[in-house]
Amino acid sequence: MNANFEVLFVYNAEKQVVSAAFGFLHKLFSPDTYPCELCLITHSGFGERKSWAKLKAESGLDLCFMYRSEFELRFNQNIELPAVFVLIENVPITIMSKSELARLKEPEELIHLLNLKLQTI
Repeated sequence: MNANFEVLFVYNAEKQVVSAAFGFLHKLFSPDTYPCELCLITHSGFGERKSWAKLKAESGLDLCFMYRSEFELRFNQNIELPAVFVLIENVPITIMSKSELARLKEPEELIHLLNLKLQTI
């Protein structure tokens, strides 16, 4: 495995407080129509899932997290989000697509798939 990369998680959400408030209500009352599958895996309506926080801390990986607008501004790319990338020499390479994330329900599933994908890097 190449050790010179960063794992980038990009949420299909915005950072603004108003967006966060609407997102909280949307996740709480209608999670099946929430547009960010990654958010549903890593966060509940009340914040980051404890199991996700623990898995992140124990992963030993260089992890980075961005919102949609931050990703588009930094990389000048408009792709279907959420997604997970590896950054190699500051170039994002997709390792988990929106459709792959949509099949996952728990943080443990996300970490397991991530570890499988990183074996090929």
